[in-house]
Amino acid sequence: MAVSSFDDVTVPPSLEAARLVDWSPAVTPLLFGLPGAAATLEDGYRVLDGSVHPVPGDLVPIAMADERSVACAVARPVDDPLCGTVVMWHLGDSPWQHQARLLDVDVLAYMESLVQQIEARHAGYRLMTERIFPDYERAYLAQEKRPRTFVTRPVRLACQNVVAGLAAFAHDSGFDGLTVAAWQTCELPHVATHDANRAMTALLLCEAFHAGGTMEVRFDGNADYGPHPERAVPASLRRFARTRGIWLGETEHDRARITHDQARELFLSVTPMPVVLRGRVLEGVSRSNATP
Repeated sequence: MAVSSFDDVTVPPSLEAARLVDWSPAVTPLLFGLPGAAATLEDGYRVLDGSVHPVPGDLVPIAMADERSVACAVARPVDDPLCGTVVMWHLGDSPWQHQARLLDVDVLAYMESLVQQIEARHAGYRLMTERIFPDYERAYLAQEKRPRTFVTRPVRLACQNVVAGLAAFAHDSGFDGLTVAAWQTCELPHVATHDANRAMTALLLCEAFHAGGTMEVRFDGNADYGPHPERAVPASLRRFARTRGIWLGETEHDRARITHDQARELFLSVTPMPVVLRGRVLEGVSRSNATP
């Protein structure tokens, strides 16, 4: 593609806003053409040119989402619902139906969440590998003991022997919900967009339901390990929820928690079911016969 700068493309308002921010050095190695970026917009298009599938002309590369996938802004007229959204483009031989899946609803929101996620990643990884996993191994696995629900339990999510997510949570009787010490997910070239987030969210909410509490989830103070490194609902989880029309952690009061109503809505969203069954569930909820 003969594009060398943003002057040569239609720039949606959310991307224009992202171009006015001095981005953290933590993410600049991943960026194309944005302030502080290590690579130009032209470099981004060269990367897209290496895609197995032809790339639609309305995609503007903004960042590497993983080593073989590019996060792209959708450049369409402002009255188009997809204008300024962010989608994932896989460079490899990914099935066509998995291309251009929604990664976030807004470029600026995506960039801000990426900064929060990357800046906290090292601390979260060290917490899991140097404290939570060894503690659990020593106290429970080595003793062949089964933990109670109030014990912080680690979760490792993998696909084809590649780790896609790490988390640790426990039931907290203080507010009758789930408290999360760690949560990290990532995009992978061989995994569909947001599937690590979807699967980890399902595991988290299954545990919240199984524990028998209100299903409220908090990230601000695990009894064993303190607050989540981001001290808020993790950026990757908020990003995923936005693609499902659910906005988490938007107020100061709820910055580090998922309310019980949001948890139920999210649970319904991540549960695969046939279209007819989903329609019946939504009908039942709308008539107030049951919660999700």
